[in-house]
Amino acid sequence: MPDIKMSKLNIAYIVSAFPVISETFIVNQIVDMIERGHNIFIYSFEKLAPPYHQIILKYRLLDRTYYCNNFNNRNKKLKLIFQYMFSSWIVLYRILWHILSFDIKKIQFMIHCLYMDTSLKNRQFDILHAHFGINGAIISEIKRWKHLKGIRFITTFHGYDMHKPSFFKNYYQYLFTKGDLFTVNSNYSRNLLENLGCLSKKIEKLPVGLNTSLFVSNRPIKVNNCINILFVGRLIEFKAPNLVVTICSELQSKNINFKCRIIGDGELFESLSEQIKFLSLQDKIELYGGQTQEEIIHAMDKSDIFLYPGIYDKTGRAENQGLVLQEAQCMKLPVLVSNVGGMPEGLINGITGYVLNVGDIQGFVEKIEFLYRNPQTVEKMGNNARDFVENNFSSEALGNKLECIYLNLLRNNQ
Repeated sequence: MPDIKMSKLNIAYIVSAFPVISETFIVNQIVDMIERGHNIFIYSFEKLAPPYHQIILKYRLLDRTYYCNNFNNRNKKLKLIFQYMFSSWIVLYRILWHILSFDIKKIQFMIHCLYMDTSLKNRQFDILHAHFGINGAIISEIKRWKHLKGIRFITTFHGYDMHKPSFFKNYYQYLFTKGDLFTVNSNYSRNLLENLGCLSKKIEKLPVGLNTSLFVSNRPIKVNNCINILFVGRLIEFKAPNLVVTICSELQSKNINFKCRIIGDGELFESLSEQIKFLSLQDKIELYGGQTQEEIIHAMDKSDIFLYPGIYDKTGRAENQGLVLQEAQCMKLPVLVSNVGGMPEGLINGITGYVLNVGDIQGFVEKIEFLYRNPQTVEKMGNNARDFVENNFSSEALGNKLECIYLNLLRNNQ
């Protein structure tokens, strides 16, 4: 085998859909590996329509992407299934077990395994890197068939894949056995994965990162006494965009001069719109849908603070890392978060922002009022925040660690 340290690796990234506008962390990781000279291939089940972030187009990532769900014709699906059924007794047993379960989800899972195996077959890879537990389970199922022999295999868990694993519980147990390594974005995520049965020695903490060169603040010197507040995230329960509106209502009652932007799509969009109208905050809060990375950076550059009062939702889920917090800090914004999930790990309390008790509306209001009356603290915290992210969450720093993970796995395989 050639000197691994000097070799360029053939790395396949396995994802459910590509490109997903909210999953910039996957794109950041892929682009960093391309910049290092590695040969990158992306395998996805679904192609999403524009808009795309500019970085997708700049690095021509769609040209590197292979879409596995190419068997829309029913006859082609049946032919594929029968071909696999008689390829080996293990595959025959697994396909029959799934079909005879009369469980649609299990049958769909097996079909996805067939699609992926067909796409990966006869290709040479050094590393398979699956993003999200479901895709890791698919690769481990294919390995159960004695395919993909000798290829090192990593799965990155991100969040929802650790909170609702009931259907995948049995698949996860096999995944934890067959997978070489699992990465998570916070200690909070590590604990979740251990509780699902993954051995601690197989888990590496590897936060998702960002290309800090894309996040450059050109914010002009402040000329008025209005504080600009920003929230960016999917409009779902555990991210608590409704609490952003409640906090703004309290600021209004205290005669704080503010403007607030809420950027994101999700199931709470309509209820947020109604809440804003009910509280007569239409002149204070602008509600946007999803936006590209470039548009979000522009919004951050027009803001003074970033507000993210997340909660535990009714299923117990919370934010595992929240890359947007690091993006905001990189744009020199102090961030205000609640003490749930992995968010407190992503800033320095009192230095780059504030960590407040979950649901403490008055606590958030008081900190915003303090920053409103002390713009010099906003500037100081913002500078601290930029330094913190560059040292701990840049794609380059995290890419160094990931590259070491890949190389160590290959060395251990010699």
